[in-house]
Amino acid sequence: MGGKVIEAGNVDVFGANVTAMHTSTGPFYGTSMDEDGSYPIDNKQVGGPYTLTYSFVGLEDVIVTNIPLRLGERYTKDGEMGSSALQLDEIIVRAAAGSLGGSTGASTQISTEDIELMPTLNRNGTDYTRLTPQANGNSFAGSNNRFNAIFVDGAVNNDVFGLAEQGTNGGQAGITLLVWMSLTKSKSYYRHMM
Repeated sequence: MGGKVIEAGNVDVFGANVTAMHTSTGPFYGTSMDEDGSYPIDNKQVGGPYTLTYSFVGLEDVIVTNIPLRLGERYTKDGEMGSSALQLDEIIVRAAAGSLGGSTGASTQISTEDIELMPTLNRNGTDYTRLTPQANGNSFAGSNNRFNAIFVDGAVNNDVFGLAEQGTNGGQAGITLLVWMSLTKSKSYYRHMM
């Protein structure tokens, strides 16, 4: 199934949503329009009937019903979307600094300012983890450092083989303190985050 959709004035509708639903059994397929207003929806169940819907903010929805699909044939349906007056409701987004989402247990957050002001003796992360009452080096609440989950910009950076004394990839090399902007240490029964 595929085709091209335009709006008044022969203008391509980039980013519009296209959905196809097999009305008798319920499978739902979807995609969005390419830069030239074309769309492909492949690998659908043969038969039908299908209901095809084009939608985009500020344009009227176009709905085509009773579309049969035959094995080995590509159904092509082009369409034109007209303008519509649509009033969108206001969206308010609120956020709080230092939130990890949900509470995972005791937590310590160390800011960029804390990192810049605090003296470091060994130039490694244990100089900062000592701000956490549960920490003893890279061991938290008596757990082995191999139970730590160390994330750098959201990517895991653990010592998966357990070869490094610090529990981080690269052993003694670790992560240079020059790139540290903040540190969060969370303690829970299921994970440790540093």
